Amino acid sequence: MKSKHEELSFERLKRSYDLKGFTCETTETVPQIKGMIGQDRAIRAIEFGLNIDSPGYNIYVAGLSDTGRTSTVERILRELAAKKEPPNDWCYLHNFQDPDQPRSIGLPPDKGREWQKEMKDLIESLRTEIPKTL
Repeated sequence: MKSKHEELSFERLKRSYDLKGFTCETTETVPQIKGMIGQDRAIRAIEFGLNIDSPGYNIYVAGLSDTGRTSTVERILRELAAKKEPPNDWCYLHNFQDPDQPRSIGLPPDKGREWQKEMKDLIESLRTEIPKTL
C-alpha cells in the first residue's frame, strides 16, 4: 500500500497578504492598542477590585505570558492613581527596644526621599564631628 504524500512547494506554504491597505512604513508608527482585546469582563473586575476602599483586599491576575496582562494592569493603575491624591511616604525606623518590630512614620507625599537624604547627611556629619569632639 503506497502512501500518497504530495511534496508542498514554498509558495503553497507561505501566506501572503495584500499590503495596499497599510499606510505605515514600520510598526513604530502604528498606534498602540489600549486595553486587552476580548477581556472586557476581566478589565471590569480589575477596576472594581481597585475601587474597593478597604484594607485586606488583593487582586490576583492570571493568564498566559505575552498577552498584555501586566501592561494592562499597569495602565489601569496609572489611570486610577492619576485621579487620586498621592499617598503618604512610609518610612521604617529602627526600634531600639524591639529590633524585630521597626517603627513606621508617615510623611507627606514626596518627603520620604528628602528625609532619607537629610538623615544620610546627618550621619556623615556625625561621623566626622564626633571624633573631632572626643
